[in-house]
Amino acid sequence: AVYLNATADTGYVSSNRPGGPGDDDIYQFTIKRPEIEILVMDSVADLPLENAKVLVFDKVLKREMELETDSMGMLRFPADFGADYTATVKTIEFEPREIAINTSSAEPRLLYQFQVRMYNPPPAITAIVIDDATQERLSGTRVDIIKRLSNDTIYRVTDRNGRFAVKLDKNTYYTIQVRRPGYLTYSQNVST
Repeated sequence: AVYLNATADTGYVSSNRPGGPGDDDIYQFTIKRPEIEILVMDSVADLPLENAKVLVFDKVLKREMELETDSMGMLRFPADFGADYTATVKTIEFEPREIAINTSSAEPRLLYQFQVRMYNPPPAITAIVIDDATQERLSGTRVDIIKRLSNDTIYRVTDRNGRFAVKLDKNTYYTIQVRRPGYLTYSQNVST
């Protein structure tokens, strides 16, 4: 006889096989489910992307989960063997990127790892804000990207690595201003 608990991850089986300690022995077992690990990276700066939204759609069960990367650009979630997923990574800085995830490999594993490298086709800016004297990366720094003809402003705040990224419009003139308390404002004109 076999018994599974409500979550179907542990259970018991009885057996009278030869070599057991008694006539009808009870054995406990644990079912280990595979996990999916996704690392989201900025492909230009080669740095992890914190707080990236990842929508995972289970094609078999027809359900969707919304997950978010941690400070190291990683996320992990439990899966099933034979599962078929689509993961769509979305950030404010990059175009969405979709990957297919399948756990039906010939050699089942307990950990399936994927890396998603986010990239914006030109025109775009990816940069790291640093202190010129100490070379320290400056997190939490405000960066304003101002369209010079309309004064429309996009702003970003640098992440824990001092990094920011933004997609720009073609054939447009911009002023980029970097502001941080205790520092002079840095300003640079760019055109696409």
